[in-house]
Amino acid sequence: MKKPTKADERAKMRPVFFDPTSHRLTIVSVLFFAFIAFVLVWAFSFSKSLFDVHLPLLPGPPETMAPTQYDPSRSDMQASPKTPPEARVEIPGARITRFPPAPVATEQPVEIHAFIPFWSIQALQSAQERIDDIDVLLPELFAVDPEQARIVELTAPHAGELRLFVDFNRESKHLLPVVRLSGIDNVRWNTWLTSDAQRSAVAMSAAGLVAQGGFDGLCFDVTGAPRNRVDDVIEFLTAAREALADTGGESCLVASLFDPLWDTPQSSDLADRLIVLGFQTPGPFSPPGPLAPQDAVDAKLLEVLDRFGADKVVVGLGGLGVSWTSGNPVPEEIGFFDLTTNASLFGATVRLDPYSLNTTASYTDAKGRLHQMWVLDAVTAHNTLKRLDGRPTRGFAVWPLGSEDPAVWTLFDGHPGEGVPSASA
Repeated sequence: MKKPTKADERAKMRPVFFDPTSHRLTIVSVLFFAFIAFVLVWAFSFSKSLFDVHLPLLPGPPETMAPTQYDPSRSDMQASPKTPPEARVEIPGARITRFPPAPVATEQPVEIHAFIPFWSIQALQSAQERIDDIDVLLPELFAVDPEQARIVELTAPHAGELRLFVDFNRESKHLLPVVRLSGIDNVRWNTWLTSDAQRSAVAMSAAGLVAQGGFDGLCFDVTGAPRNRVDDVIEFLTAAREALADTGGESCLVASLFDPLWDTPQSSDLADRLIVLGFQTPGPFSPPGPLAPQDAVDAKLLEVLDRFGADKVVVGLGGLGVSWTSGNPVPEEIGFFDLTTNASLFGATVRLDPYSLNTTASYTDAKGRLHQMWVLDAVTAHNTLKRLDGRPTRGFAVWPLGSEDPAVWTLFDGHPGEGVPSASA
């Protein structure tokens, strides 16, 4: 038998899974750690070099304000003048979010009024958001109760919150609560207007409210008054103005621009402040159509301004819309976003009527009913302000809050007296 050699003995001692190339792992590990060490050394050297660099000093004095703070004395921060863009008239495209400032009067401060309907929580929320832009608050708090011949407080689920908002801003804002003369249910006019005794009782009730509530006065909304009762309305407003004057309160009249009340000889003496609503609210069985035809509004508004003093007239800018539905004789009041939302849902085109310059859209719902919508938006308001051409007024009123086109507020942002092209151009 052959005797085993030393090589055979060493082969027997090797592990079963022995890899003759295992020494390569040692070499790779050494190279890897050497590379990591090189990277660390390079990173340290590069960082140190950044701190050792000496930058040249810049000419001029050192900065004493934040880089974003504007310094008008520095010529290098003077901005080049920009020409305000023209307002759009095409509605189907991108929505207008900001308008050029319309011309307003410079001879006296322009007061921004805001009407808050008692039933609208959206109106209250809009007033809270825009309170810094508002000078005169017009919350609808009261109505005439024909049964008792006195003014009573209107109720709503959020009435307490509305009163808290009014009380909180009592000292900082001019406060003229609105009285709805049409009554709580908006239909019983004749039951108290025809009686001298009841008219006098309601006027005295108004004076008592101002004295008790600490208001600056009251606004009487005669919107919807029967045309055959104009003389009775005049009698009441005259009595109410005298009663409020005795308590140091201000009287305010609210009526549509197309109300026959403005054509009476006594209209200039009916109140201390005249809020002229530049639109009309259609009633039952009225045909669909624009709420403020631009030519008619311009002509009538200039006539009113020529007749009354600029210190008395407040121009009311409509912030509402109306929808007529086939089969329903009573039109429904809507807001700006009601129109845009329904137009989007039903694929309707929102357009500017070329004749009235009012915004409109129509669609057919799933039940086959035709809806015709007309709204007063920032385009309508801009054209109205442009037509005034800087004529002095007591101010402007957004009527009502809660349903207005948000872009309306940008009309009051500019510098007084800046002229811009009309949105109809």
